[in-house]
Amino acid sequence: MNQRRTLFVTIAVALMGLLAAPSARSQVVVYSVDFKHVDGFNLDFFEGGYFVAPALGGTGKFVLTANDNGVKTVTGSASTGNFFHGTDEHGTRMSVVSASGGDGTTSNASYVAFGEVTGSVELVTTDATYKIKVAKKLKGHAIAASSEANTTSSSSSSSGTTDSSSSTGTSTGTTTTTTDTSTSTSTGTTTDTGSSTTSSTTTTKTNATIGFANVSSMSMTFDEGHTKTYNKLNQTIDEAAASILLELQQHGYTESSSSSSSSSSSSSSGSSSSSSGTSSSTGSTTTSAAPEIGVSGAGIGDVADGGVADFGSVTVGGTGGLTFIISNTGGANLTGLTSTIDGTNASDFTVTTQPVSPVVGPTGTTSLVIQFAPSAAGTRTAAIHIVNNDANENPYDITLAGTGT
Repeated sequence: MNQRRTLFVTIAVALMGLLAAPSARSQVVVYSVDFKHVDGFNLDFFEGGYFVAPALGGTGKFVLTANDNGVKTVTGSASTGNFFHGTDEHGTRMSVVSASGGDGTTSNASYVAFGEVTGSVELVTTDATYKIKVAKKLKGHAIAASSEANTTSSSSSSSGTTDSSSSTGTSTGTTTTTTDTSTSTSTGTTTDTGSSTTSSTTTTKTNATIGFANVSSMSMTFDEGHTKTYNKLNQTIDEAAASILLELQQHGYTESSSSSSSSSSSSSSGSSSSSSGTSSSTGSTTTSAAPEIGVSGAGIGDVADGGVADFGSVTVGGTGGLTFIISNTGGANLTGLTSTIDGTNASDFTVTTQPVSPVVGPTGTTSLVIQFAPSAAGTRTAAIHIVNNDANENPYDITLAGTGT
């Protein structure tokens, strides 16, 4: 629901591991997140998800899931925030996650979890092997609230007069629309007596969905499997979060920020009466936009159709990778997504995660993950072709380049 997304967008969290090795800035750690409702009203909170962060600390990302009346959604957000550790009176080292969201006045959210550093994990990358000390479990609470001040209302009216001398009639119609936060009613009256006048008003009626509060217990569990996989692929925070998002989509979750295809409609009706009879006519039209594909690479920005994606330098015999985010800014669904690789060094590049369609416009996304494993030193090139239903960018072609060292 909108309230959940509004508070989540500004959640601020970062997470850090304790390293026995000297430098692992590129390494990531992954925690699964679980929420259990404790108390509150008018808000079904997130049920769980994942948190990804740099192993040495810094900006982290949440990818959280919800289930609204059987509809499974996933929400991802880039966040900044705070993670710290200290020792208790017995000298036990503790790790703490502290996050906040909302606007600080009419809406607020606070997230706090902490746990003892009790274990370690060995991470194998293309550069080295690192042993990281971690808190295997963090526990705490998530508290969120928003007042009715966040509810908006609107009103509009219009009037006009048209000369007429041949008809007399009256029509009245009422339409009521109910949403999560308001009920609006509009009434229009038309009278033809030599002239006609039309008017409409919109009023907002508050109901029980205005304002909400929620308290949930929060637990974070170190996910060794995902952590090892993403480090083996040398994935960044953005790439790992995108991989998790795609994995959840493949398990039936849809992005909560996505919306249905945009459309507009109009209708007209009229009636006339005379000594000889009555006639009426009604018509409607609907228009929708076309899909519009876009591709960006984590850490390299937008990649145009016909452009180049650089994987950088990777040791021969090792592996690197890039995660591409495929977006749809059009009004119709982006469908038929498949990808193939060919070219001079095609065998050095492998699609490990295919994109999933349909991608709902105008804000939907999916991920394409490609692994680079140079078989020889020097420049290695290939090309990827992304088949889709965008009329003027099918296929979407990208040159893949990397260097074996």
